[in-house]
Amino acid sequence: MSFTRETPIHEIAAAENMSVRALNVCLHHDITSLGDLLSYTPEALVRFRNCGRKSSTELAAIISKYKDVPKY
Repeated sequence: MSFTRETPIHEIAAAENMSVRALNVCLHHDITSLGDLLSYTPEALVRFRNCGRKSSTELAAIISKYKDVPKY
């Protein structure tokens, strides 16, 4: 499956088997697309409310995996 920065976060969550807690952290902070998630650093994610070590590690892995994804 090919992703772009405009891919909805729900599609990324399904493809990556993202935990519900990590998805909820994204949605609570208005992260609705892969591009929105890629605009944060792993260090910034740790400061998000309800984003513990496990969720931040999970989101950081997704950021690392898709950091070079095209815009469109």
